[in-house]
Amino acid sequence: MDKLICSVCIFDTRSFTDNLRYFSKIDDTDFIELIKILCQNGLQLASELDKGNNFYFNSTGDGFITIFFGNNSSIKCYLYSLILSKKNKDECIKFKEKKNREIKFGIGLEFGTVERVEINSSEYKIITYIGDVINITARIEAETKNHFSANIMMGENINKDIVKKLYNIDYDDIVKKVKISNNIKSVTKYLNMLNTINHKMLLTFLSEHILKGVEKQVALFRVSPTLSKRDSPYFHNFIKKCTEHLNIDSTNIYKIIREGETDLIGTAKAPWNVL
Repeated sequence: MDKLICSVCIFDTRSFTDNLRYFSKIDDTDFIELIKILCQNGLQLASELDKGNNFYFNSTGDGFITIFFGNNSSIKCYLYSLILSKKNKDECIKFKEKKNREIKFGIGLEFGTVERVEINSSEYKIITYIGDVINITARIEAETKNHFSANIMMGENINKDIVKKLYNIDYDDIVKKVKISNNIKSVTKYLNMLNTINHKMLLTFLSEHILKGVEKQVALFRVSPTLSKRDSPYFHNFIKKCTEHLNIDSTNIYKIIREGETDLIGTAKAPWNVL
């Protein structure tokens, strides 16, 4: 089977079982309705970002998995997660205001390859995908529970791919220069370069982690809550960079981002500043 280049996004609702039991006991279906809305947002947004429907989407019960394919899948996947996080956070805030119960979620991202698998019976045909990147992404998402205010985390491969495509920078090369540099001046220079890239990417480096079921340590990054605020110039600049690279209408994307406005400060028009 051919290996397909892809980027994987896994969305998971935290404390799903506890919340399901709680609302089932009081015969309240609003929690199930919320889960439906969160999933619908994921599917609709994927369709908006990929008009050619070159993606895979499937519910996991307490969340869903979205896989984007192709050379620009990493950028599309990250843009997807940023917008999705805001839309679904808005829904969870409205739910808390109505039900006085907080619902949280985590999002994991990684880049790699998968294989397409068809499962057939006499009446049904199911298409699914298998690959290490799916397992790794699930482990990355699970790691969001261990970091305060980190509901989006990504692995090193998707970070490197996005940096290379958007900024034409070899992230690994700079990391190697930090490790082999033998004086403080050089180390400081390259560390500052990495920090600048991370800021442009709205990310904070979390060091290397040992993930369950993954043999080698994985460098992880979390999306900074401050840099990714709706009123942050870093956020607007990054959205602009992504939409221009993908040739997507930024006006439509910003309309989607603005729908809830739970942390938006400023005017209705996106301030596309250049840092």
